[in-house]
Amino acid sequence: MTDDFDETLERRLASLGGDLPAAPLPGPAAARGRAASRTRHQVTGGIVAGIAVVGAAVLVIDPGDLRTTSDRTPPISASTPGTTETPLTRPDDLAAALLTAEDLAADDARTAWATAEADADVACDPSAVVDTMSSVTDRAEVAFQAEGVGEIRQDLARLGPDASIQPLFDEMVGCLPDRASGEVPQVVDTLQILEVGDDGWMIRYYADPGDPQADAVTVAATQVSDVLSITTRIEPTENTIGDVDIDTPVRATERVCDVLFGTDCVGDPATAEAGTDSAPTGDPTEAAADPTGDPGGEPDEPTGDPEEPTETETPADLLDLADDPFLTDADLATVGQYTGFTRNPDYEEPAGLGERCIDDLTATDADAALDMNYFQELGEGRMLEYVLRMPDVDSAFRVLAAHTSRPEVCGEVGEQREETVEQPVAVEVDGSDEALSWSVLNSPTPDNPGSEPSFTGNGMARVGNIVVVVSFQAFGDPSDGDWAGLAAQLLGTALERAVR
Repeated sequence: MTDDFDETLERRLASLGGDLPAAPLPGPAAARGRAASRTRHQVTGGIVAGIAVVGAAVLVIDPGDLRTTSDRTPPISASTPGTTETPLTRPDDLAAALLTAEDLAADDARTAWATAEADADVACDPSAVVDTMSSVTDRAEVAFQAEGVGEIRQDLARLGPDASIQPLFDEMVGCLPDRASGEVPQVVDTLQILEVGDDGWMIRYYADPGDPQADAVTVAATQVSDVLSITTRIEPTENTIGDVDIDTPVRATERVCDVLFGTDCVGDPATAEAGTDSAPTGDPTEAAADPTGDPGGEPDEPTGDPEEPTETETPADLLDLADDPFLTDADLATVGQYTGFTRNPDYEEPAGLGERCIDDLTATDADAALDMNYFQELGEGRMLEYVLRMPDVDSAFRVLAAHTSRPEVCGEVGEQREETVEQPVAVEVDGSDEALSWSVLNSPTPDNPGSEPSFTGNGMARVGNIVVVVSFQAFGDPSDGDWAGLAAQLLGTALERAVR
């Protein structure tokens, strides 16, 4: 792990009140100044649908897969055959095709977007890149803001003959740090946009992944014939848990197609990792053409024996789970002031993880999500362990990121109980890339004197693409006030057991 990155996350979580150092870019620094006045948005939904921050992962970006050719096909109607051409039109007012507040409200009626001057400083601002493109012959732009939500900008540019959005993509990728470097701004997603206009891509990056109020920037570019649309969404990092925002570029492209070309050039929008294979576009009959040139189109006879299917292997840069990835009874012989925990693999948690102030870990994109229950010999306490193998480092980091802030109350408390949630803090765990701990104290109200308080202590740690979670419950705190220290010990042993 990188020490700088851990220090950033630890500073974020240690007290939830300290000032964070400025990221080495003017944009994030200004963003944090503005973010201090924003309304804090608590993340209470499922995990990874989302993403709050991102870990260092290796992604091979192949811009060639996004490159367009000089004989670009004009936009087509989604309801007409792929061979139907739409002639270029050149209205005098390119601004007529800009997004409106009503367009944005169609995707989120609860947010009051209003036109405003562009305010946020953005690292690797795409507008500045467009300024340098010699192929641009006309420009129009607009910006919207919504209090507590963020800012959306759009740039429209008319390009010269045979121009494409490839130079813009190349400049953005070249401006931003390598995704695996851990430097800020940190790239989270680099995606192709499919079935929206002629061509498209998206890049999402975080000004400071350790600060939930720092800016998260999503830049999307689509091209329709000779018109380039760029949308830039700037919002607090904590608001970005979930899928990347494709609605804004889709809405922008729909408007361009309708106003400037009088057609519908949006099919079934989707995204794919840049550099991955995607469904073919254009005339479907071309894909079925006989590669040998035989007008009959008969397929060649197969030659040789078919290859035996190979067993799927974990990529070399990813970790795998051990055959027995759980803590042992010996590991839990003593847990603070409690002793004698043993495995109970058949037990099912009745209340769900929400009662423990943990998001639904089964709702992640984990390749494997395994759990184990442990009971104390005298029935005074119990423990739950989860072990997750995520498909990549980014998604593993997002599991922890989604837990950097917890709601004020977890689950159903009842009228005669009250709950105190200690917010997550960073803990140092041997062998981990980052780790968190937090606790919940559920106490009886004064008019319920006959009941006992209950304590829940949680810990979560990641190494590479592996995440381990421990959750302890009993009538008292087993650590005598130092749950973070006890959680760090448990997580260190849990990681040793979990990783092959």
